[in-house]
Amino acid sequence: MSIQVKRRREAAGFLAGYVGAAGELLVDTTNNRVLVQDGVTAGGFAAAKLSEVPCSRTPHGAGIQFWVVEEAVTCSGALSSSVMEIPSRSLVFSVSVRVLTSISGANSFNVDATTGPGGELGSVNGRFGSAIGTSTGVTNSGLIGPTVWYFPSAISIIAIGGAFTAGVVRIAIHYATFDPPAS
Repeated sequence: MSIQVKRRREAAGFLAGYVGAAGELLVDTTNNRVLVQDGVTAGGFAAAKLSEVPCSRTPHGAGIQFWVVEEAVTCSGALSSSVMEIPSRSLVFSVSVRVLTSISGANSFNVDATTGPGGELGSVNGRFGSAIGTSTGVTNSGLIGPTVWYFPSAISIIAIGGAFTAGVVRIAIHYATFDPPAS
């Protein structure tokens, strides 16, 4: 048996003047974040969202952030591509994959970018992995360089020894982005 726990939920306008008990947690429904109360400070303290947590940030705003984004891609035909992309001007460490649903129609598959790091046409040779197995649960880390990607690129799953007729692969792009000083 599971127990559902709900925290008090209020709009940001109300919470801005609210002083809660020390250690009380509230949910700001306007900004979709948790507020921690200390019993003294009106509004409490907003917990950072993961997207707001830099690995490092200077007083003038320069920073570095590490990201991992995922997408499940259904395999069909000779090549299937992700909707998500490697962002331009990012440092790519890896594109990893996991076969979620057994792949049929192909003996194996390669993982590559639709656009190369410098904007050139991507390849089908398997920059992030080649001849990867098609059984459920198969994984590949797809480590590279790291390599700077100057242009955005989707990720392709390329059928080897046939064309995809079924299967689902989860793709994860592991990368870092860099923020210049703001002042």
